[in-house]
Formats: sequence, C-alpha cells, structure tokens
Amino acid sequence: MRERKKKKKKIQKINKKIKLIFFFFKEIKTIINIEDFFNEVNYNIDPNLQKGKFDSYESYINTMFFLEYEDCYLNLRKAIYKLKNKCLNIHNLNKTEKKNFEKNQKDIYCYFNGEIINIEINNEGIFIIIDFSSLTEKKINFSKRMINSSLVVITNNSFSDYLLSVVSYNPYIEKKLVEKNGESGRKYKLDMLQIPKEPRYRIKFEVINLSNESFGFMLANKNNLQLFESKSYFQTYIHILNRLQNLVIKQLPFEEEIVKVNFDNLEIDNPDNIFIYNDNLINPKKIFFLIHL
Repeated sequence: MRERKKKKKKIQKINKKIKLIFFFFKEIKTIINIEDFFNEVNYNIDPNLQKGKFDSYESYINTMFFLEYEDCYLNLRKAIYKLKNKCLNIHNLNKTEKKNFEKNQKDIYCYFNGEIINIEINNEGIFIIIDFSSLTEKKINFSKRMINSSLVVITNNSFSDYLLSVVSYNPYIEKKLVEKNGESGRKYKLDMLQIPKEPRYRIKFEVINLSNESFGFMLANKNNLQLFESKSYFQTYIHILNRLQNLVIKQLPFEEEIVKVNFDNLEIDNPDNIFIYNDNLINPKKIFFLIHL
C-alpha cells in the first residue's frame, strides 16, 4: 500500500514537472505582475543546453522564454525585494547608503523624492509626469538613462503597490539634441513640461499595468515615490517574449537540428559544403550549433 502511494506521488511530481516545462511559458503574462515584485520568486528554469538535445520543442521554447523573461525583470525584482525584505526604502537611507545601494545593484538605476505633478488620459493611454532626484544628488547624464521606452517601476515607501511604466518623453535628451544641432529657434515639447531647476528632474511616463489599483495608486501616492529603472531595453524583450509565447509549435521547422541536434538529414545545396566568411572556410552544418550558444 505504501509503495503504491509512493509510486502515485512520484507520477504526480513527474506530471507536474512536465506541465511546468511544456506549458508554463504559455500561461504567464509577459508584463510582470505585483506578486513577482514584492515576493521572492524563483522560476525553476532549465539551463540553455550548449551541448546535447532538448526533450521537445516545447521544452526548448520554454527555456528560451524564461531566460528572456528573467533577463528583463530579475534585477528589478531583486533590488525591490531586497529593500522590502529589510523593511527599508530609499528615503530612509543616508547619503552614503543611497550611493552604495545603487552601486551594488546590477543593471538598474534608482531615484527618490518622486512626485506626480500631472496625470494625462487620452486615446493613446495614461501618462504621468514625475519630478524626482538622483540618489547621488549629482547632475544626471541622460545619454543612457531614461531613454524612450525604458522600463521604470514606481512604488511608494511601504512597497504596498506599484506602477509599471515606460519612458514616454525625456525633454533632456531633446534639449541636448537641439543644442547640439544648433536649432535654438525650434519649438519643442520641452516648453510644455516646464523643467524644474536641478537637482530635480522631470520625465513623462506611460503607465502599462492598467487596473483599478493603478488609478488608486496615482491618486493616493503623489509624493515620496521611489523609481527603479532597468538598464535592459524593455521594448526588445517584450517583443521577443510575445513572439515566443505566440509561436505555433507544430509549425516550427528544423526540429531535428535545433531540438534533437541531429544533422544527418540536413541537405545543403552547396556542393562543397563550405562557404567563405572573413577569409575563413565554414561548414554550414556547424551554424545550427550557434542556436544553443
């Protein structure tokens, strides 16, 4: 009787694992949800195989999907969870701690003293204009920060809720371009935002996690906001995630080569089975191995 129960549990675990590997990437939302930010979430992702074969195309796509997903969101999740878990927020860190916190985080920028000064709703979406300060209180160089479509998490001091947004308009980048090109007479959106004096900065964001809670957050949390910006370019990641999720597995070609790493039936029209690239001879069959790198 005990052996039967053990066998049944073992089968259930195997079935659960199969379901995770084969179907989970189809079920998860590509836009991260609140539970993932404020709780410690660890997805059991199978590693990308550099050698050997995958169990199936589903397993292969699932691995590719979650590697991209974690690349996009992991560092933001870690930074926010680290503060929340220690019952801290950026505002109650001293100057040295603020500087060290951002320095010790991987691939994110942090800002504090955020204040929502305007909410705009139109047929293109919901936009908010936020004033904020840098952690180091030094002048911000916007050559790599707050570029268009960068992913920014906006949360309150208690981490009770958040807004997920992307940069819609950065007037400092436009100002720099205007000054560089000598277009001093050109009229642009910079006038509309009425940029404050440094060290305060003003950026326009588009809210992408629209819900009743989002509206409640914007009305209840006007000041003392924390902003966490990902250095990863969000638009590229979300495009890849959506494409992977919408793939029709049955219609994908080269299963033998990509998944099973079997090149026996691969036919190449080139009679010499080689081509020249950068003065080097390359066997085309080896190209398929790059998919696993």
